[in-house]
Amino acid sequence: MFYDGHMASPPLSRVRNLEQPHRFEGPLGNGRPLRTAALLWALLFASTPASAEEWSLEVVDNTTIRTVSIVMENSGERHISYMDAIAPTRLKYAFYDGSSWTLEVVDEPFTVGEYNSIAVDADGNPHISYYADHFGGGLKYAVRDAGSSTWIVELVDEGQHLGEFSSLALDGAGNPYISYRDSLNDDLKVASNTGSGWVIEPVDSNGNTGAATSIALDASGNPRVSYRSLGTNTSDLWFASFDGSWTIEQVEADSRPEATSLVLDESGNPLIAYYLGGSRDLKFASRSGGTWTLQTVASEGSVGQNPSLALDPSGNPRISFRDVTNQDLQYAKYDGADWTIETVDEVGNVGVYTALDIDALGNVGIAYYHRTNDALNFAFAPAPVTVPALSPGAVGLLLAACLGIGLFALGHRKFKLRFPGA
Repeated sequence: MFYDGHMASPPLSRVRNLEQPHRFEGPLGNGRPLRTAALLWALLFASTPASAEEWSLEVVDNTTIRTVSIVMENSGERHISYMDAIAPTRLKYAFYDGSSWTLEVVDEPFTVGEYNSIAVDADGNPHISYYADHFGGGLKYAVRDAGSSTWIVELVDEGQHLGEFSSLALDGAGNPYISYRDSLNDDLKVASNTGSGWVIEPVDSNGNTGAATSIALDASGNPRVSYRSLGTNTSDLWFASFDGSWTIEQVEADSRPEATSLVLDESGNPLIAYYLGGSRDLKFASRSGGTWTLQTVASEGSVGQNPSLALDPSGNPRISFRDVTNQDLQYAKYDGADWTIETVDEVGNVGVYTALDIDALGNVGIAYYHRTNDALNFAFAPAPVTVPALSPGAVGLLLAACLGIGLFALGHRKFKLRFPGA
């Protein structure tokens, strides 16, 4: 028997171990120094963040869709709005309660549901803005109490070409703000309802503009909008902000952005993901201190279609998008220095439309269209579990500890030989 630190120590001269002749004796009992060194070594190399998400894929609805939007809640509930493009087209809503999906028709018939955008208020009530492309249609808005099965549908701005490229955001009181294009006058407009009815105001009437809109509200409830102009041979990326009056900024000239996705960071700075129709690249624009910084996220082949931007709990930007060349759904992550890209789904022709959201816990959800299977799909990646990366000083201490313990153990090691009959 060996002394293990819990029993009275026997005289060393009486200690014999013929079954385990290479174990430590005396005050080093049970080989603990080497095990301790091994544990510290494992901690040293385990102290790095996880690199890639673990994606699970599922079918939500077996139907053809056109445009999609998503909200992920911290409770595990998920909300998806989408246009069911099988005639007669309909606006539909999919809700996941933590165990299964429920599908509902929000508005029909005729051509309704394109350019849909969903938001969920603090009480869990879903709100959806969308476009109805028919006589008597225009920009529409639907809301439903979480405990009700009845949708309240309103016509916000009537006209067959009013409401394209709608994007919805809610203020702290749950009041809706919708950016959209007035194609009759080629203008960018914002509609809002703070309790006294809908108020519609023009934002940019300079030339042919107002396409590919995306709206976000700052901490004070002031709207910000990213969008594009529509020139004869070119188009530009623009940003509009309201602080008592509207200010218009050009972000990138001659960029031909086919889609934009806007979020605000914790300081209220705008971040925009957008797809260049000319070069077929995915780009990212950020503004700080009044200066815009432009980055190319992906450029190999035709890549970046239908981008959707969200921030993780640490404020790092994430983008879902379609790789047109390979017909894949992809996901880009920025760590403050570099972008990394991973493939989420590559089976068949996928990612034709994408919508991304990340809850406060870091769980990632992407709604998208699987063209090969003709279905609305959902990709989910749970929040990564990481061990915080060690500082250079901590790494040095661990290395020194591993080396010191190992040398100490080897210097005090005693060997016993086992002889037959001993």
